[in-house]
Amino acid sequence: MDKDVTPLPRSALVAFAVLAVAAFALSMLVPALSPGQDSLLGVPLAVVALVWAVPLMVALLRGEPWAFVLGLALLMFMTDASFRSRPWNDKSVDAQVLARALVWIGCGFVGMVRLSRATWLLKRPPTLFAMAFLAVLTLSAAWSPLPLYTLQSTVAYACLFLFGIAAAEVLTERQLLVAVALGSGLIVIPSLAIAPFAVGLAPPSPGSTGELDRLRGLTDHPIPMAEVAALFTFAVAVLMVKARGAGPGWASSCWWSAARSPPC
Repeated sequence: MDKDVTPLPRSALVAFAVLAVAAFALSMLVPALSPGQDSLLGVPLAVVALVWAVPLMVALLRGEPWAFVLGLALLMFMTDASFRSRPWNDKSVDAQVLARALVWIGCGFVGMVRLSRATWLLKRPPTLFAMAFLAVLTLSAAWSPLPLYTLQSTVAYACLFLFGIAAAEVLTERQLLVAVALGSGLIVIPSLAIAPFAVGLAPPSPGSTGELDRLRGLTDHPIPMAEVAALFTFAVAVLMVKARGAGPGWASSCWWSAARSPPC
């Protein structure tokens, strides 16, 4: 963590808030002037996200802890949440894939810029295992039935890995756990809220198996739902134990458990 970093001025955050509200109001004209085109309904939210991405990116590059907590939570949420249904063999680029790619690339850029401050972490066993997996993932493109898709997954994993290194360098153990709990909780809690009414937010993906009457919530399959729920349970449990003054020191390695690259 940078000891000399100062938070962004409150006036700058207020200015961005006003700008976001104004941009949202103006962007509402896009779907309003184009009735019947459902694809344009997400334009206002996309505009607000892009506006707020600027101060968040600046804060990340400066090494501000609050930005890394939000960034890690956003990264986990965007990686596992799914808001549409499509065949599993469909690897085309749609709005969800594009949004994930922008988040991954942005996080990877932050990790690259701040890598020089975290070189001491590259010698740790979890980091070495992660780099070994990255090498195997890259080599597997040689025999993959979808080599281009495998390479894309490699790049995505590398971006998550770099951001995880940067987050582990900036955040304390407790802040890492809060970020993991927040990111996974944004998926788990809404999923449990809709459980009495539906097993998933979006319809099952055509050709997928093992989804009947199994909760998938905001994810696209019960298996990633279970993975996210396990992360949420782990993070919350350790935070509760640490609140009583008996937290395990090994919990700080939890940052790399979120460094996964699921299918787009």
